[in-house]
Amino acid sequence: MADFDPSFPLEPGTTGIQFTLPGDFERSCGALEENGVVFIQPPTKESWGWWASISDPDGNQIMLVPE
Repeated sequence: MADFDPSFPLEPGTTGIQFTLPGDFERSCGALEENGVVFIQPPTKESWGWWASISDPDGNQIMLVPE
């Protein structure tokens, strides 16, 4: 088994993390945006439901879905 090298530079990307937002999804996303959250993909309605994607301060992507 290889040892993890903490000095190795990590690249931002898709994290696989998904957060659920309670209440009105569009309103919750709007509140996040008003508070400085950067949206990679704004709230979007697909045939299977709503989703959005944001970027954390390190450039990682996090998916948002309604509760």
